[in-house]
Amino acid sequence: MDQVCEQPWLIKLRGAYGSDAYEESGAMMHDDHTRKDLASRHEAESDFHDRKYGHGEGYPRHYAVQPTYPIYLRMLGMMGDQSGKQVLEYGCGEGWITRDLAQQGALVSAFDISAEAVRKTRDVLALAGLADRCRIAKMGAERLEYPDGSFDIAIG
Repeated sequence: MDQVCEQPWLIKLRGAYGSDAYEESGAMMHDDHTRKDLASRHEAESDFHDRKYGHGEGYPRHYAVQPTYPIYLRMLGMMGDQSGKQVLEYGCGEGWITRDLAQQGALVSAFDISAEAVRKTRDVLALAGLADRCRIAKMGAERLEYPDGSFDIAIG
């Protein structure tokens, strides 16, 4: 059964395996107060991630040891052959996952809420000669700017 959670623009959904998911409530997004709350959250997240990816003040030290890398390697192995597949990467960060997917032959669309992350990802792709295999955008995840059914796989 759907429940409203702490964020008024999201609806909490109970998944088949007991996991929680959140879905944007279009009806609630029409409220000006909610739009301002969402814009404020986007700004705070963007600022945090700009500092994180710029290695400025506020960068969490545990990120330096790449705590999610072993999980990423396992996930990559489970994805199989990526040649010619349309892949959506949710939160491109510093661009190394985007680069790896493009090197494996995927056509990658990646986005991040941070302008600094988008810049770094574009730089990584240009250095690797893979920019033509990828579309990188700055956006939040609440309203993606991709047509439905555009991707074979989504990761992030």
